[in-house]
Amino acid sequence: MKSPKVAIHTHGCKLNQADSQSLAQKFQQAGFTVVRAAAQ
Repeated sequence: MKSPKVAIHTHGCKLNQADSQSLAQKFQQAGFTVVRAAAQ
C-alpha cells in the first residue's frame, strides 16, 4: 500500500517557513510522503 501524500504551500516570512518545515516533519513521522505540489 502506498503512503498518503501531503503538500504544504508556504506563504510569507521565515516563521511561516519554519512552521511548514515542522509540519512536514510531523507528517513524515506519521507515515505521509511530503510532495512539492498538490498535483503529485
